[in-house]
Amino acid sequence: PAHWEWIERISEVVHPPVIANGEVWTTADHARCCAVSGSDDVMIGRGAVADPFLARRIRALAAGEPVDADRSADWRQLQPLLASYWQQVCAKVVDRHAAGRLKLWLAALRRNFVDADALFVAVRTLRSVADVSRVLERHGVAVRQPAARPASDAGEVDACAR
Repeated sequence: PAHWEWIERISEVVHPPVIANGEVWTTADHARCCAVSGSDDVMIGRGAVADPFLARRIRALAAGEPVDADRSADWRQLQPLLASYWQQVCAKVVDRHAAGRLKLWLAALRRNFVDADALFVAVRTLRSVADVSRVLERHGVAVRQPAARPASDAGEVDACAR
């Protein structure tokens, strides 16, 4: 758990700026962290992985701009990022580990995006890169063929989006 209440006390004693962090998953968490810690500066880590638009949403609220509760527009913006991530994973990771890397990110995204949850459920049992690529395509994530592939543990080259 984050102990934001200690940050204000620490900032009173040390001279370098103290930046609050820990368990900031939403704009409400950010507001609560600032209120409890007395800090205007907050690091977001896993919260940004689970919601790549979290910093933008925090900035919008700070500027008094409305933040849309409907995340479907954000999901549409996220789809090309998922495609790019999948392409990079396929280019750098041997096939038997590639699906797991994507599943990790989708599991985090599920917190904020119902479409990510549906996609995670669809790929959860898949191990084949080709199968995962087909499911991504069916869910609106445009998969491109990667330029190169890493050698597998046995020294051969695996294929990605078949």
